[in-house]
Amino acid sequence: SNFSRPFPVGHHNQHISVEAVAVEAGRAPMSTSNIRLASTMMISGRGASSIFSSGSRGATRSLVTARHLLAAAPTSSSYSSSSTMAEKPSATTVYMKAGPDGKSRGDCPFAHSVVFGLNLKNVEHETVPCVQDTKPQWLLDEVQGKMPCVLYNKEPHVETMDILEWMEGQFAEPALAAPQGTPDEVKSGFGLMPAIAKFTANTDESKDEELKQNLLDALTKLNEHLKATPGGFLCGEKPTIPDVALLPKLFMMEIVTPHFKNFGLKDVPDNGPLMDYYEKGTSLPAFQAGVYEKEFSIKGWGDKRAS
Repeated sequence: SNFSRPFPVGHHNQHISVEAVAVEAGRAPMSTSNIRLASTMMISGRGASSIFSSGSRGATRSLVTARHLLAAAPTSSSYSSSSTMAEKPSATTVYMKAGPDGKSRGDCPFAHSVVFGLNLKNVEHETVPCVQDTKPQWLLDEVQGKMPCVLYNKEPHVETMDILEWMEGQFAEPALAAPQGTPDEVKSGFGLMPAIAKFTANTDESKDEELKQNLLDALTKLNEHLKATPGGFLCGEKPTIPDVALLPKLFMMEIVTPHFKNFGLKDVPDNGPLMDYYEKGTSLPAFQAGVYEKEFSIKGWGDKRAS
């Protein structure tokens, strides 16, 4: 399959060279023998920092710690690293929110959109769910830790809509661009995400009816658009970027909003086109390959409502 393959946090599939370790430590490259000695000391439970000094800088100081090093292969100049020190992988990789276990794919509709788009484009890729403590250092340094982040040819891309537009330019087929003249309301997803979030997260009963009506209005606009648009998707017979952005949000809504508010797509009047669209879009293999555990979403929104 060309669809995404989970790449668990903590899986040491990346390596760091002797020179890279030295740069991390802030000095000139260290000898292979010192690296091996540090690894031996780490395995034996002793610190490695005492064997290195700043040398040319004229002052002795600790430069590396044993936790930064793994055992060295005798015939290789590469050394496995922790996820936070790892070099950028060469494979196309999506960094995304992790679930409550810190390893599984989390309940982020934006990451879901990115994976959905890559799958539709048949782009083989890895996925790396992260919590704050397991984000690689380059992610923190280069894009302030923003996720989802697509790493392609070792260049990071962030912001979901920017990623989808970049994806369209980078991978020509199949085309996902919305046709020229597509209304801005369609491209912006009918304002559904803020309406879903405000209503679902609200715990002030005095505001519930207004927030519910705002969500119903947005869903009704979507339903009316689908009625007037033959083909079953927002722009016709095939999914486009507006669908890739919107369907994961509806998927999230159908998990959490009925759970907390007893309201969902079924409550939209004359909802045949809307329900058909939802079923058709979310049943696509490219969509299903990016789904997460529903319990993760319920827990996340429950925590948000309690905060």
